[in-house]
Formats: sequence, structure tokens, C-alpha cells
Amino acid sequence: MIYRFRSRDSSDVLMLAPEAQRVLRTLGREPAPMGLIQPEAMGAAITSVENALREEEALREADLSASEGTQALAEGTVEVSLHQRIWPLLDMMRRAHQAGQALVWSV
Repeated sequence: MIYRFRSRDSSDVLMLAPEAQRVLRTLGREPAPMGLIQPEAMGAAITSVENALREEEALREADLSASEGTQALAEGTVEVSLHQRIWPLLDMMRRAHQAGQALVWSV
């Protein structure tokens, strides 16, 4: 299943269901086949994403300082980070917020 995130001022962002559901939970939303973030709620949604990214970065740095984090890097088993997955959507959210537009998602 593919989620499509849309806003008037940006190109669509597509994500596979597991990643999109993780992102929606980060936004404080329950994963659903359709949804909307109103312009007045966009600032809070952006803040929650930025906070989640800071938390993930702190955890990643702690893991990398441990010996098993270095071993995972050497073995090539590092997961794709939330930052890498959410960057296009975060950009869309910032543009929508600036333009006073809603963000809509659907399956």
C-alpha cells in the first residue's frame, strides 16, 4: 500500500505504508487511509517532527559511540533514518504552512 501526501504548493510525496504510518504517528496522527492537517495545526505538526528528528539524532549518536554501532556501520546494517524518510514531507509541510495550505494524505 502506498500513501500519497499532497499540498497545493508542492509535488506529491509517496511513501510505502510502514514508513508512512511511522511518519503519521510522529505527527501525532493515527494511521488512516485518508487524513488532513489543517493550516492552523501545521506549526505544531512541524514542531513534533523536528523534535522526533532531534531525538533520533541523539539516539543515533549514542549508538555510534557504542562499539556495536560501529560494527553495524561496518557490516552495512544501518537502517534508513527517519530524517531521510521524512525530509521531503517536512519540506512540503513548511511550504504549506508558509502558504496557509492544508496537507492531505490518502492511500
